[in-house]
Amino acid sequence: MRRVPILAGIFINYRTDSNPGHFQRLLELRAVLEEVFGEGSVFLDVRSIDAGGDYPPWIRERLDDAQIVLAVIHPGWREALLGRMASGGLDWVRDELRIAFENGKVVIPVLVGGATHAEWDDLPPDLALLSRRQGRRLEGRADAEALAEELTLQYDEGFEQFPPERTGSSEPRRGAKYLVAAAVVLGIAAGRAGMPLLGELTAAYSVLAMLAWCVVVSVMFALRKGVTAAEQVVHPLSWRDYNLRVGVPIGFLFILFAAFLLAGATDPNLLGFVLSAFALITTGQVAVLLLRSRRLQQRRLDHWPMALSTPVTAIALRADMARLDHRLLEWERNGKRLPFALRVRCRAAIEDLRRGLRLLARDGRRSRLRWALADHPVRSAVVASWFAATMAPGSLRPLGIALALGAVGLAVELSYRHQRWVRWAVAREVRNHTNELRSRWSVLERRRS
Repeated sequence: MRRVPILAGIFINYRTDSNPGHFQRLLELRAVLEEVFGEGSVFLDVRSIDAGGDYPPWIRERLDDAQIVLAVIHPGWREALLGRMASGGLDWVRDELRIAFENGKVVIPVLVGGATHAEWDDLPPDLALLSRRQGRRLEGRADAEALAEELTLQYDEGFEQFPPERTGSSEPRRGAKYLVAAAVVLGIAAGRAGMPLLGELTAAYSVLAMLAWCVVVSVMFALRKGVTAAEQVVHPLSWRDYNLRVGVPIGFLFILFAAFLLAGATDPNLLGFVLSAFALITTGQVAVLLLRSRRLQQRRLDHWPMALSTPVTAIALRADMARLDHRLLEWERNGKRLPFALRVRCRAAIEDLRRGLRLLARDGRRSRLRWALADHPVRSAVVASWFAATMAPGSLRPLGIALALGAVGLAVELSYRHQRWVRWAVAREVRNHTNELRSRWSVLERRRS
């Protein structure tokens, strides 16, 4: 994929001579480099300076921008350099190299036309560093392509990590506790107002619903290890495979389950209408969620690695880990060293993972109240209002009150322990896998193509 950087990161330093073949090699090299690094990334004066442009400011500006300077050396290059020095004339070739060394640029000798190392031995003091630089030979397009590939290991494309999708806090918002308090007051008022109409039977049904909720939460808590292990397997899958194997089956089973519940609680005359409406609404919601999931995943792939969103979720952290694993696996298979740009991106992804697992483990240590108000303020308000409305009429017997208190208390406690266990388990998993990914990244970073 071609990249179009803002600055000309590769500067070609050369001396015009009588052999036209040498300049054709330069044009071919420039074309190959632009294919790899993008248009505007390579500076060659006769092709990069506008007609009538002031030569010295252009040269100084592009040298400042450059990351890599290619010193093209042909037979007779040293003799021409010393001749210019003896005559005292202006020599931009020498000045460009001197400025490059003073500014700490990467300078690479490139030999054309059969030039040898003797061409850059015993140079003036301001160019003495050139004789210690490893050079490369340029005799055809194959050499130009090999040089371009090697330069990708040193070329910095100016990577700047894409900002996160959201930046929130894992602490309760200021109005969360007031929302729950208002829900309790509203529940008490609703329970008192509806007491003559609803009576003890409705309160009993409410307690049964609380018991059913408690049973569902208990089952989820009991299956937490299996569910977490299954998610560990499916998260590396592509968006399409994940939804085909996980999202669609779960959504279909949910629709069937809800339909059977409605069938038992709805007037048979209205059953077909209710089920059709419910299925239509639920299908629409599932489709919207799937499309949104695809859009977000594609966005994270296009801008990889995006900064980790906060509060950190176990699913997002695992997904980021899978993306890094996939990138490293690609380069492990092709047997080449990581390019500079990819090394920088992998380093950013690893740092994000390490930061994310620390935040995830920290959130697992929150108190029950902080967790409920921060992660589930609306649900907490609904449960509090529901419980208050059930208890307010005073129509329940002591056994019913005890069952309601036990069901809600156990459901909340198990939910709290479930999320804490998942956060800690995923944090341990990510920590171990991140250490492995870092080791693999270090191996690739040291590898030579």
